[in-house]
Amino acid sequence: MMAADTIPAETATDVEIIYSDSAETRIVLKSPQLLRYGGKEPYIDFPRGVHVIFYDKGLVEKSVLRCRKAVIFEKTRIMEARDKVEVIGIQRKETLHTEHLVWDERKAKIFSDEHVRITTQDKVLYGQGFESDQRFDNWVIKRPTGSFSIDEQRK
Repeated sequence: MMAADTIPAETATDVEIIYSDSAETRIVLKSPQLLRYGGKEPYIDFPRGVHVIFYDKGLVEKSVLRCRKAVIFEKTRIMEARDKVEVIGIQRKETLHTEHLVWDERKAKIFSDEHVRITTQDKVLYGQGFESDQRFDNWVIKRPTGSFSIDEQRK
């Protein structure tokens, strides 16, 4: 006999979860498969990945997060995204690639301690770890790696 928290309490296919605030859509999460587990630490497993769209006021798309696997821990409202994680900043045309990313819904932050690659309109940056707001507007690479050009302009 299996423990109750090892068998999904709910299963669904082709799901769309809408997060709203004051009747305005803020986030839309889509996934081909959802498995919800109960127990002391309930979580939702997305074994076939997620596609998350973050919106600004007026339903303007700010960023998109995609990955092949994800888990949301319901008590803490933290999502762990794994396997070919990609975050796209729509307006600034910047893209993050990593293998593991954490989205803290309560703090509206995304971060990783893994290797990251961020592609901007004019350069590609590498590093170990990063953090950003969930809309990928203000990001910082924690430990940049690679070669850097320094503009030493003298007056």
